[in-house]
Amino acid sequence: MAFYKTNDPEVVGAWNERLAGLRAMQAQGDALADAVGGKAVFTHGLHGARFAGVRLPASANRAVWTARDKFDAQRPRVRVKPGASEAEKSAHSKVAAAFRAAPSNEVSMDGLYASIGKSWGDFVFAGFGAFFHDGFVYIETEVALASPIIEILGSEYAAAKAAA
Repeated sequence: MAFYKTNDPEVVGAWNERLAGLRAMQAQGDALADAVGGKAVFTHGLHGARFAGVRLPASANRAVWTARDKFDAQRPRVRVKPGASEAEKSAHSKVAAAFRAAPSNEVSMDGLYASIGKSWGDFVFAGFGAFFHDGFVYIETEVALASPIIEILGSEYAAAKAAA
């Protein structure tokens, strides 16, 4: 693994834009989850982050909500289960409408990758990790990065990560 840092304005700007998107997505997801009595669930990966659904208590109405998926998230069913009561149908239509009305909650990593002269495909087998500390974006990857990104020692990276 190689370690890098940069305070290049383009990279820092892309980091801040991504962070603002994550905060907005978190706020939207939390508001939607609060409206239905759950907790927002988000997934993170090489492409970015997205709102996956909500985590509801075990007592959630199974006629309205899907079972928890591999991310422990639930969403309204496409259709109410056959034999559902009028109250369940009404509840389903309300939560389904709330989920449809919610903006697309996804924050891409493409801007950050472009700011360092790469794309997500460059990191598929090499991995990518990053964080911000003290005016610098620190990056961990096996991909070689070019100027204005500076290669640093693992000890400097570890110290910055511990302080972040």
